[in-house]
Parts: sequence; structure tokens; C-alpha cells
Amino acid sequence: MRDLRPVLVLAGALAVLCGTLSRASGAEDPMQAVFARMDRSSLAFKWMTASVQKTAYTAVIDESTTESGKIMVLRARPHELKLRFDFEPPDAKQVAIDGTRAEVYYPKTNSTQTVVIGKQSKPMVEQLLLLGFGSTSQELQSAYTIRLLGPDTAAGEPSQRLELTPRDKEMLQHFRKIEIWIADSSGIAVQQKFYEPGKNYNLAVFTHIDLQTRVSEADLKLKIPRDAHKDATIGKRQSPKP
Repeated sequence: MRDLRPVLVLAGALAVLCGTLSRASGAEDPMQAVFARMDRSSLAFKWMTASVQKTAYTAVIDESTTESGKIMVLRARPHELKLRFDFEPPDAKQVAIDGTRAEVYYPKTNSTQTVVIGKQSKPMVEQLLLLGFGSTSQELQSAYTIRLLGPDTAAGEPSQRLELTPRDKEMLQHFRKIEIWIADSSGIAVQQKFYEPGKNYNLAVFTHIDLQTRVSEADLKLKIPRDAHKDATIGKRQSPKP
């Protein structure tokens, strides 16, 4: 039975992509300059497409797995996000996420699965979405303690690296800290890393980011064959465990 943890990671992976959209602020404090760009982006972001490479590291076996694909994001209204992942073989799958559920289609088994984001898990998903997608710096600071780690390079881009520690105790049980890299040239987050308790982590690198091409509701619908098998819904009668 697949659980909600991949959904949380995917939500976070998408959320950081649109940290800021405008040019750097003239503020002397580097942290405040990043915050200023985030505040400007909250009015500008509507949709996005990008390539993503996601790596999951498991410490107990000292092994990592990598998958690549495409993502599409649509913000129809403030705080209302809809998004879709299309991962390539060998572990091909399509994932659609909105504020209430995640739907996954597995071509290999021609099967689908739905994860209902219940009341218990919804706050965690919402906090991860605060990492970008039109959120203001005030909203981000209300959910995370933020530390500027300084300049770095990510996805070939000179960037500013930020460390975020969740303020919510339940969130800390799943992610002890999160790091994001905001590109100096575009103000877009091009890399992010989720640290789980212990030494496990998930790393996502974003390239070919497009904020101009329109994304519609139809684009976000999964391409599921009519004869696909439907697995049991997770969280239908109770809140799913992350």
C-alpha cells in the first residue's frame, strides 16, 4: 500500500519552483532581498512547466534512486494550486495533485490509485506549498524558521541557498529541514532538498523552467485508459498516514 509521503515530497518539489519572479531588490540585507522578490512574485505567478530530476537517498542501504520527468502547475486562484507530474521509464507514472487529493496512474500495471488528503495531512501539504507558488515572505516565515546559507551553484545557476526548519512539530516528524536554491538570474528556485529524520533525503533539480506558456485545466488531467484497474482509495474513511 503506497502512503502519502511521496505526495508530500512532490508537493514540496513543486512548491519551491516559483519562489520569486522579479529582479533582485536593492535592499542591503540579502535575506530581505530574497523576501522582496517573493512578495513581488505572489502577484505574478499563474502557471509553469519544467523538467525535473528527483533523487531519493536511503541511508540504511546507502543507495539512491533517480527519476526524471516533466511537471505542469496551474494557480487558478490565490492559494488554489493544481499540478501534474509525468515521470519517464523505467518507473513511469503520472501524478495529479490538488488541494484535496492526489491521483496516480501506473502504465506498467495499467492501474490507478487515489490518495485523499485528509484533515490531518492537509496542513502539512499546505505548508509545503508555502515554499513558493505565490506565497508571501510573511506566510513563509509563519511556517518556517529561515536561515540564509549564502551563495552557491545549483543546476548550473549562481544561486542563494536558504535553509527552512518547519515550525510545526508534526511536520518536523517528517522533514527536519528543507533547503532551497534561488537562482540569482531569474529569482526561481532551481533546486531543493528535503531532509528526513536520520540521513534519508530527497533532492529535486529543476531545468527548462517556463513561466510564459499557458497551462489549462485540461492539460492537468491524467491520460488514463478506460480499461485501467482502480486500486483502493487511501484515506477515504480516515486520514492517511504520511
